[in-house]
This record gives sequence, C-alpha cells and structure tokens, in this order.
Amino acid sequence: MSLVKAFDLLANCSWDGSLQAFGEAYLDALRPFGAKSLWSRSFQLTRNWHDPEVSGRYKTDDHARIRQADWLGSAAQRYADRHCPLAMGATRFQRPFFASEIAPHESRAYADYWAAMAEFGVRDTFAASHFGPRRTATALSIWFTGTDFSPAELQAIRLSTVIAIDHLRAPEPEDEGTPSLTPRERDCLAFVAEGKSDWEISVILAVSQSTVKFHVDNARRKLGAVNRAHAVARFVTAGLIGVRPD
Repeated sequence: MSLVKAFDLLANCSWDGSLQAFGEAYLDALRPFGAKSLWSRSFQLTRNWHDPEVSGRYKTDDHARIRQADWLGSAAQRYADRHCPLAMGATRFQRPFFASEIAPHESRAYADYWAAMAEFGVRDTFAASHFGPRRTATALSIWFTGTDFSPAELQAIRLSTVIAIDHLRAPEPEDEGTPSLTPRERDCLAFVAEGKSDWEISVILAVSQSTVKFHVDNARRKLGAVNRAHAVARFVTAGLIGVRPD
C-alpha cells in the first residue's frame, strides 16, 4: 500500500513542531534509501525565474535546511547553484522529479554540474515544487547517493514528498477550513492514494472510467490542488481519508 509506506516515512515527523525539526525527521527516515541532505524554501517568482543564472541568486525563506557544512560557500556549491536544472524541471513536470530527468548524467552539457555534485557524494536530487498565489513558490529538494529504488519504494518516496511539501509550504490566504467532498469523491481519491489507475477504480466501484475521472477532478478542484498527487497530499494532511460526511 503506497499510502501506508509513505506515512511510514513520515511517522516520526512532528506536524506541530518546527519545520526544521520536521525536515530533519523526514530526512532521517529517507537515509536508508541513500538520502543525505534536504532543503525546503519559499521564494517570490520573478521574470525568467526558471533560468539557473536567475534562480541561483534567489533570496529564499528557508523552512528546513540540512546541508553538509563544507558545502556552503564551496566552489562546488557556487557552480551547482548557477547551473542547477531544478527550476527548469519545476516548469516541465507537475510531479516530483529527479534532476537527471532534466540533466541526464551522460549529457556533456551537465558534466561539470554532476562533477560538482559528485564531490559531495551526490548521485541525484529529488525535487518537488508548489506554486502558490501572488507568484510565490515552495521547493523541496533531497540529495541521494543513489537511485536504485524498487517501484514500491519510489512510489512511497514520491507520495511522501508531496505530503511533506504541502506541510512545509508557505501558508496561503485561501487556506480556510476543510473542503467538503462527497463520499464518491473521497472513495476515488483514496484509491488514487493507493496508486490505482482510473480503470482499476472503475472496476472496484462498478462505474465508468470517465465517472472516476470526473470525481477525482472535482475533488482536486475543491482541495485547491494543481494535480492528483497534490490532491492526495491535501486529502491526507487534512485528515479526510476514511472520513465520511454527515
């Protein structure tokens, strides 16, 4: 069960404590998978924000930052910041992604970037983004020494990252109250959280695939989510899973 495994990774995180403590606990849970660093921050989007030369100079509001002490101020950090592909990935994907999906290790254009990261034992970076109102954004990046995950492990990491960034993100003005979902919307979204496809959900609920998609999209809009993964994160963190309306 993807959702159960995702929450296993978040089990020791304090939802009521500091964001730094939350990030430290989450990173500790990911360390058996090769995670070694985590950084969550919010910032204001500007023109050409996705250009590494621009994003590398952003002033950020850090929520949680766990980095090697010798990384900060190093030549590797300065080079990596100026050539980081994560902002470009955030514009291309509506899901968490690996930096290597944007900057392949075999690409000559990114050879020096990966060499800089390798100086600190980093094989890849897993990243997630949340775009809020008034051109605000929150980013979460996690360094990994390797990416040899099983499909179930990768799904759990992806889902836990989406849940984590929804907790770490900057508060938004429209975050008011708990949205009201219909029983069918809750059922469909709960199955999405388990990694089931629209077809599988349609068979379980004895409805058409288009009906499943309709309910999931309605739930996503009510939750103010940008995609299904984000909807699942808000669904879970709002405590709506397994809850029936009166």
